[in-house]
Amino acid sequence: MAIGIPGNPLLRSIPFIVLYVTIFLPCHAQKLVSTDIFATGFPPMDKIPPTEPAVLALYDLSKVPHFAPKLINNVTGDGICRTNDTTCDWTCFACTRPTDIKTCPQKGVWGLSYDDGPGPFTQGLLDFLDTYSIKAMFFAIGSRVVERPDLLLREFQTGHVVASHTWSHPLLTSLTTEQIVMEMHYSVLAIEKVIGTKPKYTRYPLGDTDDRVRAIFSAMNLIPVIWDRDTLDWTSNNPASHFQPQWIPNNFTQWVATLSNDTTGHISLEHDLFPISATQAPNAIKILQKAGYKIQTPVECNADMRPYVNQSIVIPHSQVKNQTGVGLGGVAASAAAAAAATAYGPLLRGWIILLASCVILLI
Repeated sequence: MAIGIPGNPLLRSIPFIVLYVTIFLPCHAQKLVSTDIFATGFPPMDKIPPTEPAVLALYDLSKVPHFAPKLINNVTGDGICRTNDTTCDWTCFACTRPTDIKTCPQKGVWGLSYDDGPGPFTQGLLDFLDTYSIKAMFFAIGSRVVERPDLLLREFQTGHVVASHTWSHPLLTSLTTEQIVMEMHYSVLAIEKVIGTKPKYTRYPLGDTDDRVRAIFSAMNLIPVIWDRDTLDWTSNNPASHFQPQWIPNNFTQWVATLSNDTTGHISLEHDLFPISATQAPNAIKILQKAGYKIQTPVECNADMRPYVNQSIVIPHSQVKNQTGVGLGGVAASAAAAAAATAYGPLLRGWIILLASCVILLI
């Protein structure tokens, strides 16, 4: 359905859903947490926090190796791999340690996880997951938590697992030890500010880690969770990748075909920051269920129902409802609405102010 708006050709064919999101939702949506809680005491968003000696003093870094940070390729932005794997680098040499949680130990179990949010499409994804009692693990960037604390609180309150994912999402192996500490400290602190407890679990941005990063995480009592199934949805943010939404369910279809030969379960990597993951979530879940997988959070499948420092908090067991007939509708609409609102926001702002206000709408 489209609404024609006379006199302005730019606005003649804006879908009704855009008007709903930009006018009605801001007035009726309940904000559970105010962003004012971050007004003081936190570094600038999306920047590596400055080093604070008082913060460094909180952690015993005496066992952290002293090898140099990885250099960065100024053209690609990627880390430059060393000639030999002397640091157990996962990105460059696929090297892992027993402290890296990579799979669900039990065959036929799937650990569902999403990175980089909360973002514009997280709400649509949560609507779908919560409707069918699917529990996932969300690795939240501190700077995104500052923007959308209400969504992080919803994740926590509805039984999903909240974990840290740095403050600004840098390549950790390229940072100094002090910078890594500051990244993780403020990531955890932002989450604690919202949910009232610190997460025990974390994830390396882009999976970028080595033994120095692992030692820092250990000193900060953070347990890393990685993955063994990458949907590559993160490439959808790069137009040059020509990423197609169907690639996500196609990947899941290929992965579940190996179930009979599997010796362990799996943990998948997706991103709630991008619309593609939100819109394809129902398809991916249906594929997993049809193949007979039990869907859990990565921590539940690794036998930890207490993923927070406050050990009195016990997460609920995953009890996924029947997915038969689940379609893309609700999630796709939520994602599309958010995308449209972002795209048309500047055009609509003045029009909305002139024609409507929350006071009028609520009368």
